[in-house]
This record gives sequence, structure tokens and C-alpha cells, in this order.
Amino acid sequence: MGASETRFGTFDELVAGLDPEVERIARQLRTLILSVHRDAVEVVRLGDGAASFGVGRKKMSEAYVYIMPQAGYVNLGFYHGVSLADPAGLMEGTGKGLRHAALGQR
Repeated sequence: MGASETRFGTFDELVAGLDPEVERIARQLRTLILSVHRDAVEVVRLGDGAASFGVGRKKMSEAYVYIMPQAGYVNLGFYHGVSLADPAGLMEGTGKGLRHAALGQR
């Protein structure tokens, strides 16, 4: 599989083998997102190591949030996070649009 190819999968595959605390955080975030947006389109890109949620399958134009488990923590990312208010200064990132908050132990 080339670097530009993406392998799709399930959320269970995404969190398989993770530290139990990281898996718990990821699953709770997924539950929260789907409780707020019941009709969200969930796309798990195993090649990216993330699950995105939005109004369609395209991650940059149709998704608005993603869950990306890491070693010891989970990034809750926002594709257009630069436009969100962050008075507590929780979001990180220096890119043109993406921002994320790290949840868990780093």
C-alpha cells in the first residue's frame, strides 16, 4: 500500500491493542460525538490512525472532528479548529486550519 493510500476499517480495529485507558478515552469521545450528532458519518482511516466524523466521507471538507489515539493519550482534533474560540487555551497546533486537544497522560 502506497503512502497516499488509505485503509478503511472499524472503530474497534482502530482501538485494538491500545492501552486500556487510551481505549476508554477514545470510546467515550466517540460516544459523546455520536450523541451530539446522531447522523454523523463516521470514517475510520486505519492508515491515518484516526476516526473522523462529519456530514460526509471527505475528511477535510465534510468532517469536522477526529479522534486520533496516541501512546498514552488521545487527540481530539478539529479540522477547522483555527476558527474555534479557545479561551482556556486547550487546543494545540500551528497549521493553517487544524487544532487538537490532547486528552489523557502524555
